Amino acid sequence: MCGPGCGCGPADRADGPAEVPIACTLSTGDMRARLGEFAELFAEALTGRRREPLLLHLELRSEVADRARALVAAEAECCGFLGFDVSGGARGLVVTVRAPAGAGAALDGLQELAEGGAAARVAAGWPR
Repeated sequence: MCGPGCGCGPADRADGPAEVPIACTLSTGDMRARLGEFAELFAEALTGRRREPLLLHLELRSEVADRARALVAAEAECCGFLGFDVSGGARGLVVTVRAPAGAGAALDGLQELAEGGAAARVAAGWPR
């Protein structure tokens, strides 16, 4: 589970949370590769999903826990504006992704990958 200093959300400062730019630090090629990793993970192990305006809950089979945690940790590094929480165990894993106001489009993209609608575009080189 995430906590202070994990890199998943805004850094804490003495006067309150720091502002984190809504931007991904990956190059276009690396972003395509990352989207492909998410698409593969979702195709293999997604068992459910639920969306709220600024939250996306993704349920995965427990067999992919290590892989999912590693992918979430990598994503937290490049997209510090998103908050990630991974919970669960033997019965399944839940990855919750939080977006700040104005960054709902990032969740839209993950949701589209989870629904399988973007897999062909990732293979074709999305995003461009």
